[in-house]
Amino acid sequence: MICPIILQEILQGMRTEDEAQRISHFFNFLPQLKVDPYVVAFGAAEIYRNCRKMGITVRKSQDCQIAFLANLEGTPLLHDDRDFVNIGKAIDLQFY
Repeated sequence: MICPIILQEILQGMRTEDEAQRISHFFNFLPQLKVDPYVVAFGAAEIYRNCRKMGITVRKSQDCQIAFLANLEGTPLLHDDRDFVNIGKAIDLQFY
């Protein structure tokens, strides 16, 4: 399953337009997560505030959105980002 934020992060990392076009084709075969962006904003803001209350600094607020979506869907998160480890201390976040 893919969400818009992850898709954006992957595609903006492509070095050429040809590479982006080639890679974007593969995402057409993945189920697309569709959630009201306002629901995501409220949920991610709550995660961010909970982290802050625990003394955890989240460097990128988009990571709170990703964590919210993964948690909402009950989907384990595959990552290589310390923000998610820290967010996982504040919410019940599953990891691969």
